[in-house]
Amino acid sequence: MRSVLLIAPDFPPMNRQSSRRAAAMAKYLTAWGWHVTVLTSQPEGYKHPMSAEEVRGSAGIPESQIIRKFLPDHRLVQKSRLVAKLHGLADILCLPGSASARWPGQVLPELNGRKLDPDVIWATAPHWGTFLAASALAKRLGVPWVADHRDLPDQFFADAGVRRRLAVWRERAVCRGAAHMTTVSEPMAEMLRQRHTAPVTVIPNGFDPDALCETPAAPDRGKFSIVYTGSVWGPRDPAPVSEAVGQLIAEREVRDDEMEVVFYGGSPSTPSGVRTGHPRKPPRVVAQASLSEVLHIQRQATVLLVLGHRGVRGVLTTKLFEYMAAGRPVLSYPKHPECLDKVLEATGIGVSCDSVEELKAVLRRWYQEWKQTGDIRTSRNLNEIMKYSRKEQAKALAAVLERVVAEHTGRGA
Repeated sequence: MRSVLLIAPDFPPMNRQSSRRAAAMAKYLTAWGWHVTVLTSQPEGYKHPMSAEEVRGSAGIPESQIIRKFLPDHRLVQKSRLVAKLHGLADILCLPGSASARWPGQVLPELNGRKLDPDVIWATAPHWGTFLAASALAKRLGVPWVADHRDLPDQFFADAGVRRRLAVWRERAVCRGAAHMTTVSEPMAEMLRQRHTAPVTVIPNGFDPDALCETPAAPDRGKFSIVYTGSVWGPRDPAPVSEAVGQLIAEREVRDDEMEVVFYGGSPSTPSGVRTGHPRKPPRVVAQASLSEVLHIQRQATVLLVLGHRGVRGVLTTKLFEYMAAGRPVLSYPKHPECLDKVLEATGIGVSCDSVEELKAVLRRWYQEWKQTGDIRTSRNLNEIMKYSRKEQAKALAAVLERVVAEHTGRGA
């Protein structure tokens, strides 16, 4: 049996979408003949952490195969919002003193004396420190490593300014020793191929097949709920959705007491567009819930909302695939023809809109169907949906790892 070391600072019991990808790979790589060890953060001070049962269900490996050495982000950042923002910028650029720059020196000495014998390392980030640690550990152990890019600097710095160019330069530097790269979409793969010589394979985000719900219960007949789960950050703009709902209510096309927009996972840093919206119908913001509660909330919603990144290429959020498994109709804003819209069309799970008027038209049609039938029908294509099963993605990753190990062995390393 081959052995792989997964380096992932975000991992259960951290209850964030950023932890889902690594957890699923740890869970399902074993089905394809791999022994998995995970190097991750210490589980200290997480907000709304997963329960022990949820950790076992999402990661699928015993705690004895998990090495917890990284300091969590909250231990490295002061509470000042300005300091936190500066820390975030320093981390993205991997500046001296940042968490990214400190991780290798913090983690590697603590691994001295521990028996580690992987055939290959897979490191998932956007934190460059993850890649620096993987590169240093790969050299120490004499094994190849694979860089998994969940995000690219292009998402954080959409303009072509100095910060973005510096971030891309740092990306090239920290990934120079990677034998292979994986990422979540073809547009992101194209950008990586332009910047690196290592081969790049697309392994999209997805859903745990254990959570797939093909026959969800009908939604509440008394409330047409448009639900968003998770944080809202960066260029995601929820205001047009609230505006569309507010206008429909003002025009008396829907009843005020029957339609609402709800954001689960709100915090003091939640953008003002979430908290205000249309004056006639401001959204309802609910504190973050546990993983099991989130899955239940998604299945009970009338409509599930995705907020995309206008003008940023290749973003396919994990949220879309959690929604896919929940079995409820998906409404996406704005349109993203290059990537997200193709998934919606192929799987038949929902639609995307690009303006308040388009949002109103879709919500009007769905509301009328809900009033008449108690539900909304979509043309779900199960064959296409199953392409995004985490088990199938682990199979694709296993093939990449086998190839990397074979090439490394063939060179006589």
